[in-house]
Amino acid sequence: STPVTQAAPDLTPPASPQITSLDAAGALVGTAEAGSKVVITNAAGTVLGQVDVVPASGTFTLTLNPAPHNGEPLEIVATDVAGNPSAVLDFNAPDNTPPAQVTSLAISPDGATLTGKGEVGATVVVTYGANASTPVTVDANGNFTVALNPAAAQGQALAVVQTDAGPNASDPVTFNVPLDPPPAAPVNPVLAADGLQISGTAGAD
Repeated sequence: STPVTQAAPDLTPPASPQITSLDAAGALVGTAEAGSKVVITNAAGTVLGQVDVVPASGTFTLTLNPAPHNGEPLEIVATDVAGNPSAVLDFNAPDNTPPAQVTSLAISPDGATLTGKGEVGATVVVTYGANASTPVTVDANGNFTVALNPAAAQGQALAVVQTDAGPNASDPVTFNVPLDPPPAAPVNPVLAADGLQISGTAGAD
């Protein structure tokens, strides 16, 4: 009989895909075996995007819909032309949402310490004039205390920003150091006969 040559079936799975980048709009760049099909799903099993045929270069691009954010877990699988699936690549979407502004700001009478509330784990920096504070971390209760050296002057404007692990920076909060002590109230006020003017004595500022 005539010998028949038959190729052994491809039973070798491809390597897992690799993710190069994923931006806030869901644009994803990755690499996988050329010719394979890549599918990206979220934790619920919903397909966010797929590439039917990876180009010969091995690099693929697509836009995930909806775009994942803030550590959302993803699963990426490549399946070769023989139908062999790769091991699942577990990938967490980057944190690209900035934290809210800090709140509840208060400063010590000497202008050397600023306290407030922020996102747990975020880093807070205060800038004022040509100065910038040493970064501090918001504690587990959402509180922070910043040492100001040199101390902020009365009436000086402080800009307070917190940055999360992303790193994403919040919008700055402007805090004006109050005048302490406040000026004394005017004394001996006298209302003019026409009712349009008041005269008296006040401290110089």
